[in-house]
Amino acid sequence: MKTIIYRLYLGLILCYSPAFLQGQWAQISEDLTLQLDAIFEDYKGAPGCALGVFHNGKIVYQKGYGYANLDYEVKVTPQTIFETASISKQFTAACILHLEDQGKISLDDPIHTYFPELPRYKEGEITIRQLLHHTSGLRDYLILLQVMGKSWDMKYKNDEGLALLTRQQKLCFPPGAKYGYSNSGYLLLAEIIERQSGKSLTEYAQEHLFTPLGMTNTFIHQDAKEVVKHRAIGYVPAEDGFEREHYFDFISEGDGGVQTNVVDFFRWSENLRKNRLPIKNFRARMLQRGLLNNGDSIPYALGLEHAVHMGSNLYAHNGMWGGNRSMFLQFPDEDLSIITLSNNGAQNVWQKAYQVASVLLEAARTSIETASSSYSPPQTIVLSPKKLAQYCKEYFDFDSGLSRRIYLKNDTLQYFRGPGNESPLWPIAENEFVMGNVGTDLRISFESNPNEGEIMLVKVNLGTTYKHVAYKKPKYSEKDWAAFTGSFYSPELNTQYEISHRDGQLELSTSGEVFVRWTPAMKNTFRDDHFGYITFDPQRNSFVLTEESVGKLQFTRGKI
Repeated sequence: MKTIIYRLYLGLILCYSPAFLQGQWAQISEDLTLQLDAIFEDYKGAPGCALGVFHNGKIVYQKGYGYANLDYEVKVTPQTIFETASISKQFTAACILHLEDQGKISLDDPIHTYFPELPRYKEGEITIRQLLHHTSGLRDYLILLQVMGKSWDMKYKNDEGLALLTRQQKLCFPPGAKYGYSNSGYLLLAEIIERQSGKSLTEYAQEHLFTPLGMTNTFIHQDAKEVVKHRAIGYVPAEDGFEREHYFDFISEGDGGVQTNVVDFFRWSENLRKNRLPIKNFRARMLQRGLLNNGDSIPYALGLEHAVHMGSNLYAHNGMWGGNRSMFLQFPDEDLSIITLSNNGAQNVWQKAYQVASVLLEAARTSIETASSSYSPPQTIVLSPKKLAQYCKEYFDFDSGLSRRIYLKNDTLQYFRGPGNESPLWPIAENEFVMGNVGTDLRISFESNPNEGEIMLVKVNLGTTYKHVAYKKPKYSEKDWAAFTGSFYSPELNTQYEISHRDGQLELSTSGEVFVRWTPAMKNTFRDDHFGYITFDPQRNSFVLTEESVGKLQFTRGKI
């Protein structure tokens, strides 16, 4: 459910008539239908996706692609029910606003009012508002479970997540200092709702959101044994096709768990446009940006993020859980909303939602004779494969603990984040590129200097810049490798690692099972695509595990 929303500003900002766009998509033409269907061509014979396009208070296009269940070749339809993953957060936020209207909480309450069992963090007090905006600094319980070597394909409930959080003595950063996406905040929000209302989030959302809006096929997953008609099963790639990855026994409320279909989600989308619930100033409160301690605002609101695509403002959120993927886009000025719900972990359904938006917005704007451009997207150029190849390296960001690989594919640079998650880089100068097929203006530039060597700079929306340093794997002798191995323990996780060396990697195991392999990065530092990086101290008595969503975790040599 850990997700990142990206924003795109690569299109034209056009002068157009909103009144004209009001009726632009009342009827999706045959040509547009062909363009939309082409986007989902690769779902044929595979786990599928449901698409919904909403405009002017109506569902103007809805269709299913591929299969909801591969065992029985059940096809996806607009009525197919999907796990929405982190899109669920906006429903949790709406329940919190409803609870505040009842006078049972205030968004500026410190969370220790409701959770006296949590540690008193030296970094500062956390408020409910900071939980909503992901500015709390709380370690992400889902990533903590991964670091502990746990599988999400297990029996798990919110109270176990809460127990894990009570053992964490540190935050990733002081509350309100910055934005840091954390599912833990929304887990705690679900618990606040239950403690203050006497009802679980499942019951509260059903009573105050789903039933009033007529969302008869929407619910929060609570029972692994429950039979749900028309439900899609999540899948991920396997050696000979696909295999199931649907975590039925992992019961999470708050950060995920909402299951719905295109038809029901239309009712929710309409409620975001024109509130039909007894929640005061609902839209304005849901869309209020978070504020940092220094007064800066962030794009994240309440389970929705402010974004821009092709010059149009929008609110968006995505989701990922097991083999399930989801994306919701709402363009307020054009009165256009798009939902993609998928059970295919091999496909980037987020990019496909933006592709749908691009087709529809382009069709509307090019049909207006008076359209004019006040912004031109960066013009791409052609660079030789030899020139491109010099940037093909591994790059490391010490702040986030993220490693990125740049490689060449079909004469185009690829920005590789992890399996199934990469984007093309299109050159706009000899050492500068723009990232394609994402929902943000991401500029990538390559530089070098005497102190750091070769670096890659990632600039977001022509503003915030992240620095990655190129690295080569160090060579270690057998004696060197021996110094990194042994038993290491973390009291905050109550977890012991056994570290061994095999084939140029460190293997980490718990309970005798290897669950991650660390690859050498820089001296004394090892990394993995999913678990951040570890850095040993000079005496090898301990190491620090650094991961963006959990901060820094100390492990000390020795057995429990």
